[in-house]
Amino acid sequence: MMRDRRHKVNFISPPTETDSYGAPTGEWTAFASSIWASISPILGNEYMAAQAVQSDVKVKIECDWFTGVLDTMRIQHGTDLYQILDAINVNNYNRDLLCYCKKVAQ
Repeated sequence: MMRDRRHKVNFISPPTETDSYGAPTGEWTAFASSIWASISPILGNEYMAAQAVQSDVKVKIECDWFTGVLDTMRIQHGTDLYQILDAINVNNYNRDLLCYCKKVAQ
């Protein structure tokens, strides 16, 4: 895995409260803050392979593995916000976490 982790990102969890219709209310909350990560666009063959599975995948974010990351979470980098489409424990070694994401409009 590439170890060029020079971006600090925050993992945020969705609101847990809902209204009477089941729609989420409340704020997104911090799950893990100031995590060093690499953020890179998906290019070439990797982009084509990702498109076959998820049509919205645009970037991959890699960081050290930690438990509890879910596909319902988002990743914040500065003013950019990314929705996690798939969170992968690479080779199940509990060393690297790879998240395929799409940018969220704010």
